[in-house]
Amino acid sequence: MGDRGYILAVLTQKVAIASSTQILISNLLRFADPLALFQIIRQCLAAQFAYLARHVCPSIFAEFAKTIDDHLLKLLLEALGQINGSDHEELVRERIFHRVKDGGVGIPSMQRCHKASYVAAFLQAAPILIDTTEEIDGEEVTTTGAFHEQMVDILGAGSFDGGKVDLRHFLESAPAAEDENEGAVWSMQRELATAITAIQDGAQETLDKINEMKRAAGKEEFDMPSILDGEVYQFCDGMAGKGHIQAKIMSAVQDLEVELFRMRIMQLPANAQERKAFLHNGVLSRQWISEFEAVISGPELREIFAIYLGLPSPACAGSVGERVMSTNSYLDRYGRALHSEKARPGDAYRTRHNAVMSQIVAFTRQFGYAVEDEVTGEFKALITQPERRDEMPHRQFQGMIPDFKIQTADGPNGTPGQIRLGELKGAGDVKTHYPEHECLAARTPFHGVNQKARSLDREYERKARALDQKFNGTANGTVGPVEQHLKSFQCKGKLVQQLVFGAFGDVSEDFDVLVQDTATTGARKHWRKMQCKSPTEAFGLIVWKIRKLLGVTILLAQARLVMDGIRWCGPGSAAAAERRKRARAQFYDPRYGVAALSNQHRFSTRLPSPFSKWGLLTVPEINQ
Repeated sequence: MGDRGYILAVLTQKVAIASSTQILISNLLRFADPLALFQIIRQCLAAQFAYLARHVCPSIFAEFAKTIDDHLLKLLLEALGQINGSDHEELVRERIFHRVKDGGVGIPSMQRCHKASYVAAFLQAAPILIDTTEEIDGEEVTTTGAFHEQMVDILGAGSFDGGKVDLRHFLESAPAAEDENEGAVWSMQRELATAITAIQDGAQETLDKINEMKRAAGKEEFDMPSILDGEVYQFCDGMAGKGHIQAKIMSAVQDLEVELFRMRIMQLPANAQERKAFLHNGVLSRQWISEFEAVISGPELREIFAIYLGLPSPACAGSVGERVMSTNSYLDRYGRALHSEKARPGDAYRTRHNAVMSQIVAFTRQFGYAVEDEVTGEFKALITQPERRDEMPHRQFQGMIPDFKIQTADGPNGTPGQIRLGELKGAGDVKTHYPEHECLAARTPFHGVNQKARSLDREYERKARALDQKFNGTANGTVGPVEQHLKSFQCKGKLVQQLVFGAFGDVSEDFDVLVQDTATTGARKHWRKMQCKSPTEAFGLIVWKIRKLLGVTILLAQARLVMDGIRWCGPGSAAAAERRKRARAQFYDPRYGVAALSNQHRFSTRLPSPFSKWGLLTVPEINQ
């Protein structure tokens, strides 16, 4: 309560104190615990201003809303290494304030929600403040509300006659300002009506833009959400006294805003990183946003944030324009040159693959599947000509080595289900998977990972036929023993379960199938141990947990892939790669004497493989 000058002074003081405290927290946690800082910015800092937004009239709070949003955005971008900014900064800023389910970061925007906050606060409180009359056991009982004489004078007693909130009377009885130029008299009715009208006008403006773009594209037009349609008093009368009013208003508004944002971002060029990151945003790619437990370093978190929003890579900032090894590829702001396996040596792609594979093996075993990874020996017995073993490398003699062999437990009593093979692949941000020219593939979400997934069956079938023709003498066009055994694992028209993850955390369709099947088995088996009421309740919890594990692992592995690749850029990187290659060869080759002792000691605790290229390892002479 108070005049405009007093409220402005108090608000200025409160915002300044909160902002200075937030800057202090950011400086303390930026290097010590960046994940905690991110969660504090996302969930706590904006909440400091929510109380003010609900209780200060919108005409005054609007002056502070943009300042608060700019302050939070600056804290976030500085904490996550985005100093230079994006090529399309306005769209990135807008996306950060979107809901997580819409591909945003979930930070509430004071500019968007302060009017809805004020409206919701009044409509929730109005029925509680008035006198009501109820009939209990045939007698009329009057409940005294919280209004006193001054409030009745301000709001007008006629607005609440008979215990009913007559908002038409309330809104129409707004007193006129004593001085229209200065707005000396503040009217609660006028503020409420103005705020609701502003919400409806903003929604209508957004809807008009959407429909204009849809008409130009020949698509079906959007309708105004029913909650925002109609006159102001009808809006108030329908919402008064109900719960979650602000959430309902903002949900309708944000549905329109997200649709407009989606159409605007798809107008960017097909090679725009912001467009690709938004288009391929899925359930798994946004799991990191609500993560609290994962061990993620500051540089890794900054890289994940950049991948998620399509922002320049902080890890590549100091090496932009440098040549990658001795190739014709040069590093750009986003590190896309490091996504091609041909551009760099080392085990970074295998490390990324194995990180995701280990997570899949862990959760499938935990929830009741019998899983074997790196399936050796599955096709070995079907390859004849054993006299050729000595001249073949160990992995080649296995024929094919699928990443997984999974036996489900589909029966109600845990009876064994069908055995399936699975193959896991990673897709980089290259033109093959993410086209950079305008076409249908460039406008289709998850096109790259699904296209690569569909090719896995053909790849397995081609390899099986080649093995049969080479080692089993199978005629062309005839099904040999290897191909026949492969087809015995066929399920739902697929030879293998096709698991492909992409550069933006996007995944192929079979990932969701695996998550759903694992959760179904785990819920049936563990729902009592989980203290759930039914397997259905346990199913939801398990799906949430698996998605969390997979989503964080995929983006973290992708971030590490880019960060690891920086060492292959710039002058001397090719020579350094050759030195590492030579040192690695010496480490694994016992003929190199002292350089190979560490590897021999590691193998001394294991039985030597009968298919080892070097046979039984012996300790060489030290001076050899």
